Amino acid sequence: EIDRFCLHPAWESIMEDLLWSDPGGPKHCGASQNDRGCGCIFGEDIVDEFFEDNPPLKMVIRSHEKKDQGFEEHFHGKLVTVFSASNYCGDNGNDGAVLEVFPDLKYKIHQFYATPMKEDDAKFSDRYCTLSATVAAKLIHRIAENRLELLEYYSKCTGLNKEAKEVKNDKQSVITRVEWARGLREILGLRIRFLFLQETLGLPLRGVNGKKKGKINYMGWLSKFAPSNTKLLKLSVKEGGVKIQETLEKITNLLLKHRVAVKSMFRYFDANCDGKVSPEELTN
Repeated sequence: EIDRFCLHPAWESIMEDLLWSDPGGPKHCGASQNDRGCGCIFGEDIVDEFFEDNPPLKMVIRSHEKKDQGFEEHFHGKLVTVFSASNYCGDNGNDGAVLEVFPDLKYKIHQFYATPMKEDDAKFSDRYCTLSATVAAKLIHRIAENRLELLEYYSKCTGLNKEAKEVKNDKQSVITRVEWARGLREILGLRIRFLFLQETLGLPLRGVNGKKKGKINYMGWLSKFAPSNTKLLKLSVKEGGVKIQETLEKITNLLLKHRVAVKSMFRYFDANCDGKVSPEELTN
């Protein structure tokens, strides 16, 4: 009853899980979170269970994952990945492949490579990079506008609140990359696979623990989107000096105009989330 012919699978649907789930290595067991943001990484035991529940199936052929040779065999040939888009995006240099399958489930692999493009043809990769840069610029603007809301969302992910009495500075702002992507989707209201845009949006390749694609410090990441275009307040000066009342009014209006940025700044420095900023927190 699964609609296999939909252009865009529904969010968190079975079809989407089938599309984005990938096989793990030979020692992988069970199912774990996929760094691609959807689906899972599954092991040979999951494939065996699938065969037991769905006789007489004995082999799975799947795609949607780039392979340098155009194909890859997994779990002693029980599962095969086929990727037919050679030289993916015009600059990956990978082979493409198709499988010719026989009744006894033996198969023959046919590999190929895309013919070179004409010099006067615009490369897809060039068009994609231009589009990607435009989208990234708009996303960065949206993130900066919603920085305060993102701070609040991520703080809930770490279990921090204003009633917390003791907080370890090294761990208080650490979240997983999946939580990072989920927060962007919910706060910005965009159904975008942000895990594909980690590098574009400024996430470091290695996490706080030094591991590749490990957990990240969201406070450090959001600090990149802090307001930096500060305008100096021009005070009206007369012969007798600055009129205090007018100056206070201007300061009040300026703070009110940039109240979101100011509140965001104070929350950034409020390391222990007690609603106050101490001199030690400013120093750190």
